[in-house]
Amino acid sequence: MAITLKVPVKNPWAGLRGLPRTVWIVAATSLVNRAGMMALPFLVLYLTGHLGTSASLAGLAVSAYGLGVSVTGPIAGRLCDRFGPFTVMRASLVLTGVVLLVIPLAHRFAAVAVLTFVWGIVADSTRPATMSALTNATPAERRKAAIALNRLAVNLGMSIGPAIGGFLALVSFSVGGHRGPRPVWRRGDMGRCVRLRIDRGSGHRHDRRARRLGHAPRGRR
Repeated sequence: MAITLKVPVKNPWAGLRGLPRTVWIVAATSLVNRAGMMALPFLVLYLTGHLGTSASLAGLAVSAYGLGVSVTGPIAGRLCDRFGPFTVMRASLVLTGVVLLVIPLAHRFAAVAVLTFVWGIVADSTRPATMSALTNATPAERRKAAIALNRLAVNLGMSIGPAIGGFLALVSFSVGGHRGPRPVWRRGDMGRCVRLRIDRGSGHRHDRRARRLGHAPRGRR
């Protein structure tokens, strides 16, 4: 005689129902922000490939970022208490974009290392601000679900960010028709929009050359 046991299957997403709109906004911000962290691994490629620094010095630059992250927690926490978590988050995102725009203008390793340290400070200020915003926006019994949603957004952003950065670097490490290096990681935080210009093959290049010579290819008149 066979005995069948019915085990109820719980919906893992059921706990996310009814979360405040603020929690979803914070989670979306964390997703985009962490996807923009693709800039950090590509900083090493930028230093070694465009500035000609050694791999050991490029590793020191990444260490400078980690040093900035380690000191920003207490500072950002005090700022959240004084100005509010959303003000700190907005300032962090804007200043991170500004720092990423300035780094390509520095052509010496010392300047890049200092800017990377500042980058770590301003970029990781969103972490305590995010936790403070989630805590203030949800009641005690819903904070576990709110924090889990935010962690899911962070992990998803960290997963897709490097993949997008690798694709951009494969197409062109210096996106844009500007003289000098304009690395793709420079666009990781501000605007969050990437415009690609991909050459569609030798046939299209031949068509453009034919138009300049005044001979349109067959079938395209």
